[in-house]
Amino acid sequence: GCTPDEDMLRLAGYKSQGYDDEDDLTVAAFEAFFRRYRKFYMEVTRQRAGFVPSEVEQLKAVYDKYDVDGNGLLDSGEMRALIAELVPEAVVSEQGKSDVLALLPKRIQAGRGSDNFSF
Repeated sequence: GCTPDEDMLRLAGYKSQGYDDEDDLTVAAFEAFFRRYRKFYMEVTRQRAGFVPSEVEQLKAVYDKYDVDGNGLLDSGEMRALIAELVPEAVVSEQGKSDVLALLPKRIQAGRGSDNFSF
């Protein structure tokens, strides 16, 4: 049989119910569980801008690698290092640099105060 654990049932809005016996989940209960779990998972993914949890973890690890001072912000030097490694064409051609700058929000392009973002 298929027996979801208590955490999965709780996330789907169920308590330990919907079983024929202690080991088997009824088809109707499983389908209801799956619909609720899928709805929950889709909402979590939507909240994370379309990324699934494993992708969020990977992106966070990359971000943390370049956030050298650990302040939760990428300063212009840290951002340059990230772009140079992940988008190398941005540092070898003017077109590549122009393309990457066009993707960045204006506030990042301008930098802080009188410092301009450049790489």
